[in-house]
Amino acid sequence: MLEVQERIALGFLPETTGLSILDVGGGHGQLARPLERDGHSVTILGSDPLCEERLTDLTRPGRLRFVAGPLVPLPFEDRSFDVVLAFRLLTHYPDWRRLVAELARVARQTVIVDYPPAGGLQRFAGSLFRAKNRLETHTRPWHPLSHDEIGHAFGHADFSVTDKCGEYLMPMVIHRIMGSRRLSSLAEGLLAGTGLTGRFGSPVILRAERIELADQSETRNPRSS
Repeated sequence: MLEVQERIALGFLPETTGLSILDVGGGHGQLARPLERDGHSVTILGSDPLCEERLTDLTRPGRLRFVAGPLVPLPFEDRSFDVVLAFRLLTHYPDWRRLVAELARVARQTVIVDYPPAGGLQRFAGSLFRAKNRLETHTRPWHPLSHDEIGHAFGHADFSVTDKCGEYLMPMVIHRIMGSRRLSSLAEGLLAGTGLTGRFGSPVILRAERIELADQSETRNPRSS
């Protein structure tokens, strides 16, 4: 499943090499490693210095930088990074609008986040959470967010949503119950072929760009639809 996240997230990056990228809360290294592999300059923000332990193979030789600090406010100057990423954060953070504002503040060009969208299968979020919590006792509470409220939050920060894509159509708890990577990959691959996953899947990966840059991008590459 992480391969799907990586493919979409990397596909949303600006088409250039050597980007400066901040991965907020990325101490697991799931995106930092492929980003570093592709030649980008990566900084990871973790809430605790202990988060760096998983990344010492990259931080000790200086292949990426780790910073311990708060999410709000982020310990960086305005527009410090070309791209800012935040995965598995908005849905768990109480004041997520303020977090969006901070992500946008330190981003020079692009912000990429994920979130479970409200509506659709998320109407059953409470039941699904209880089922998932029975399988994984460490599951953190989360809340779905609507596309409109996410868009408005980025709009207040002078960013425009330029793309979004769902990751999986089947709720994650179903995949946990199935317990088979092969079966999950087959099922999601078939569903993705229908085009429904990109439109209605969850979590959603969203790209927002600073408004003046988004306008320039639309002028150079107008959508055909």
